Amino acid sequence: MQKRTFLDSLACKSATRKILPFFGKKSSSATEYTLAKKREKVLKKLKEFQFLSEEDIIGCTLIIETMSKEYLIQFIEGNFTKREEILEFFV
Repeated sequence: MQKRTFLDSLACKSATRKILPFFGKKSSSATEYTLAKKREKVLKKLKEFQFLSEEDIIGCTLIIETMSKEYLIQFIEGNFTKREEILEFFV
């Protein structure tokens, strides 16, 4: 039996929890700009964590593109100290 990878769990769990509630909402270009800036901050913060593998960062980056502003802010303001805490946030 093959062990489930981080990317597999992202595909299974994250869509229903973070993506689906936001379908159908229209956004302005100002909102898109704000989201893009927040995504950049999250990605920068992810890259600062020495204990994340390249696969972890790629998986998290895929989810960042679909996250709402509220989740992005929660991550930016969060105080993460372990790899598991970060992965749990994204899954």
